[in-house]
Formats: sequence, C-alpha cells, structure tokens
Amino acid sequence: GVIELQPNIPVEGQEQGNKIFSFTMPGKGYVRFILKNKDFSEQSSGCSLSLYQERSVSGELSKKIDQSCWVGMGSLYETQYTACLNFSPNVPIYLQLSVPESLTEDGRGVKYELKAEFYPDSSWETEPNDDIAHATPLAIGKARHGTGYYSYDQDFYSFIATKNGTIKCSLSI
Repeated sequence: GVIELQPNIPVEGQEQGNKIFSFTMPGKGYVRFILKNKDFSEQSSGCSLSLYQERSVSGELSKKIDQSCWVGMGSLYETQYTACLNFSPNVPIYLQLSVPESLTEDGRGVKYELKAEFYPDSSWETEPNDDIAHATPLAIGKARHGTGYYSYDQDFYSFIATKNGTIKCSLSI
C-alpha cells in the first residue's frame, strides 16, 4: 500500500521498516517535504526519506531524485527538509521512509510525521523544460522561479522581444 499525501496535511505513524508514500502536484507551484522523527535522540539515528520519480507495477522504486545538495537530510537529523521542488502537475512523486534495521529488530520502530508543504505559484517554471522546444516563457517585469531537483536537470527559458531595445536579465541562485 502506497499512502497518498495530501497538500499541507501531515501524516503520522510508527514505522518498523520501509513505507512508500506518493505526492501529486495539484498545480503549478512548489512543494517541500518535511519529515519529523518524533522519537529522535542523540544516541540513536532515526528514519530517513528518499524521493523517486517512478514506481514499477511490481512496486519497485526507480530514478532516485538527487538529494546531495539538500541540507538536513538523513537519519541523523530530528527534522528533515527537502529543497523547494517543482514537479509536473498530475505526475506522482514517490517517497520512501526508511527505518534502520537496528530499530526494527527490537520491534519498536520510529514515530514520525510527514508533510508535503505545497505553495501554489504561477511564477514557477513549467516542467518539463529540459530543452529549447519546451522552454518556459519569460515576460518583462515578471520573475520566474525554478528548481534543479536532480544533478542533471537542465532548465530552458525563452523570451520574445516585441520591439528593439536593451533587455536586462538577472539570475539569483
């Protein structure tokens, strides 16, 4: 059983192994996943969270989303936050909550809370925009936001000038 996360509604539980969740972007915007380890202590590591793009018919997860640039991810943190992510609307993302074997052997598992904080925003890039043919359009005076959510992600943007002149474009990372 895959548990479907709803935007901005936390799910609580106690896990002794691996649990799979899914989240589907309800529209343009971004999501940040937050995992709280309610049994956290300095002496024992807790649960961790991994994100995947696909799930096979047999239930196997594949195409892990690169988390190397995210801060505070892993079982050594009481609360884990992903980066601000913008996935395609109506396409599920899979989350695997994992508990170390040392905590499952004694049968107690880990209490957790998982939340998908969704922020609707029409200024976000439109995925997929990984090539010129699918470039996200830019407009004068309007900011666009985007996320490189895996190491090989490329984001293309396009602009059509309506008259001759100078255009200034800035990028903040």
